[in-house]
Amino acid sequence: MSEPPDRQKEIEKYLQGLRQDDGYSHGYLKSDEELKLFERSLAAVDERYAVRTSRDLSKSSKSKVVFSMIHCGSRISVDNVPFRVVKETVRVCILETEYYKKTQEKKKEQSSSTTDWQKEVYEKKRVNLQGTKKKRCAATMNLKWIELYPDFQVDVPQPCGQTREGRLQADKAKELQEALDAEQQTVAKETRVYVRSADCSSYQNHGFEDMEAFSQNMDKSVAKRIQMLAREGITSVSDVKNCLHYYVHDVLFANKEKPDSSCRAFFPTHLDISNQIQAVLKKDRFSTVDQENARIIIEKIRGEQTESSVVYRPYAARSFVGNSDSDNVEEGVASECEDTLLFCFQTKFMRSMLKKYVGSVVCLDATHKTTDYALPLFLLVVKTPSGYTPAGVFIIQFETAHCIAEALDGFKQWCDNWSPQYWMVDYSKAEISTIKQVFPESQISICDFHRLQAWQRWLRRKENSISNPDEALRLMKHVASASNQHDFYKVVEVLVDSKLEFDVVLTTNNGIEAQNRVLKAQYVKSSSEKRSLTSLIMTVFNGYLPDKEAKFHEAARRQSLAYRQYSENVPAYLHNRPHGIVKHMLRWLVNAEEYTPTDMEELLVEGVFTVHSERSDDLYTVDFTKPSCTCPDFRKHKYPCKHFCVVFKYSDRWGFSSLPQSYLNRPQITLGSCPESETSSEIPLVNQPSPSEVSSQDLGTAASESDIPFVNETSFCEVPLQPGVTMFPGTAALSVSELHKSITEELEKCSSLIYCCHDVQTLVEARGSLQATFRKLAESVPQSSGLYIRGSPTKGCSSLKPFPKRRRL
Repeated sequence: MSEPPDRQKEIEKYLQGLRQDDGYSHGYLKSDEELKLFERSLAAVDERYAVRTSRDLSKSSKSKVVFSMIHCGSRISVDNVPFRVVKETVRVCILETEYYKKTQEKKKEQSSSTTDWQKEVYEKKRVNLQGTKKKRCAATMNLKWIELYPDFQVDVPQPCGQTREGRLQADKAKELQEALDAEQQTVAKETRVYVRSADCSSYQNHGFEDMEAFSQNMDKSVAKRIQMLAREGITSVSDVKNCLHYYVHDVLFANKEKPDSSCRAFFPTHLDISNQIQAVLKKDRFSTVDQENARIIIEKIRGEQTESSVVYRPYAARSFVGNSDSDNVEEGVASECEDTLLFCFQTKFMRSMLKKYVGSVVCLDATHKTTDYALPLFLLVVKTPSGYTPAGVFIIQFETAHCIAEALDGFKQWCDNWSPQYWMVDYSKAEISTIKQVFPESQISICDFHRLQAWQRWLRRKENSISNPDEALRLMKHVASASNQHDFYKVVEVLVDSKLEFDVVLTTNNGIEAQNRVLKAQYVKSSSEKRSLTSLIMTVFNGYLPDKEAKFHEAARRQSLAYRQYSENVPAYLHNRPHGIVKHMLRWLVNAEEYTPTDMEELLVEGVFTVHSERSDDLYTVDFTKPSCTCPDFRKHKYPCKHFCVVFKYSDRWGFSSLPQSYLNRPQITLGSCPESETSSEIPLVNQPSPSEVSSQDLGTAASESDIPFVNETSFCEVPLQPGVTMFPGTAALSVSELHKSITEELEKCSSLIYCCHDVQTLVEARGSLQATFRKLAESVPQSSGLYIRGSPTKGCSSLKPFPKRRRL
């Protein structure tokens, strides 16, 4: 392997006294800082080492004062200046041989020999497709730290014999040793790090390309920078990534040649940054119990901000729970708690804002999904000339009138019985009733935005049968903006006389909607600039699109042979293939072992076989020329099914490589950016046939090659039903989000009908049904220390997630 010019350039730049000897470069560095710069420069050219062994000899009796020694075949001698070795380290290439493989195999043999269980019980069923990135590289780097003592340099007279020179050195070494043993005496010293680095001829099974850059571990300086940013409150991966970009370019490699963006040591991936952030956040927690951790932090705030007002009360359950007679189901659950969670906070500045704007409007609003728990966070906001300013914040466990009133009472006491003149809320009955109770003299207004939002939602509901919702919304806006009673009656008459019928069709694309959420949540939301059109364009151009492209290439690299060696259980023809088809094929290769040669028959047509069904007398036709199979699995996945695998096993002429090259080179079964995968020009996929074409086809006839779309065709019969869910004829299984929406609509219908019902017995029964429904839902929601966890599909509580089930191949 030829020496890369960048690598040799860095070695010549940093190593002093450089010389080449037997495939190694020998030299020294004058400090640990130079060593860090040297290692960082090597990492930038895709060369990185890991510590194999290290010895600290600074306090050892074996570290004696010498004037000359041999280091890895090279003599160290510094002009009769005494020195001693304080540290030795052997570093190996990060792609070396697996160090712990023999130990793991030995433990596995011991455990298997001592157990009385059958092998099928304790044997690991899950197959690791790519276990290690080690490539058996033999390159090493030897480091030796020495301390020089220039004040004890021996002045050798000339001429001087070897015996006399040795005696002078021994006397000086004894004098130096006595000075070192004397703790009160300070001895001047200098540090040198002698390096022996392997040349490129020692590197095996890999080069210095993009794949090696991607295989590197994160640089320690970069990891420390991420931890520092996380402790300062910057936990957004996109924000941290932007900070690292400037840190690497302007600090680590200032006035130097910058590493390539594919170098994982200095440009970590999204997952690498996220892991570092979560690790430092977990380390800085005072307690694993969230409420206890919050209590300790609040006590710290009390000590640091003595002028601030803070109240914190953790959740506590009653030892006995009786029947509740509350009309509100959530109020009844809250009353069963001895103490509901309560947190109120207000600084001196916030207090002054509430007092200053007591005659103005105070806005009260709650936001959700700010934590892993179902806890609403309320903000008290006042309008100032410079904008809206928070004047108080509180968190409660239940969004009920009692819990809100308890928090507002605290703010009222902190502000000397403060009572604002106006309140602005959204249409929340709990908030409105609380303000009437705590501040009876205040006037309450409903937010125009929420009023308009409620109108828009109501107009677009299918059951309300509004033919032209935009026209209806325009007329309703005229009603709201009427300046006097005469105008009000006039616009109401126009609204009533209008005939608006239902004529609305709503469609959406879930894939595009998901990408929109990612764009808004990870990029636009975390952007430090204003939400202008220019900012949006720059965010998409510089952040979103490059990251999506990098993520695609990262997935291809991770699944390639150049990144990690494949398991021995994976056939060679499945290397450098997507893991989806690899797992699919491995599962059917195992099932093919249950077949015999008599279950397969080759027909007269070249490349066409019939294979018996495993559970019935059916025959499936396998055609290598298309390729196709008449079984349902091939029609669903368009991957070689188990009937293909039977032919692979028992046919000498027909294997996986016998499939058409146009099929093997399709993007769905090849790695998009793998350096070692054989990819041809992109083959356009054909459109999926229309329902009429599908129905007219004979399902027992093999489709042609051009009719094979790589899509998952799921039918109603293939949707697994959850236990206890009854499917009615003619209806499809509803998703969780659809059920949430449907239940909410039914509750709103009930809310509208209860005011029309005057039968006491019916209302009592309805209340009992609602209470039973609420308790049933509450029992199914996971809790942590009495607090409900949201269970968001994108941001759940990681400590309470069940372990994933292992899949058998």
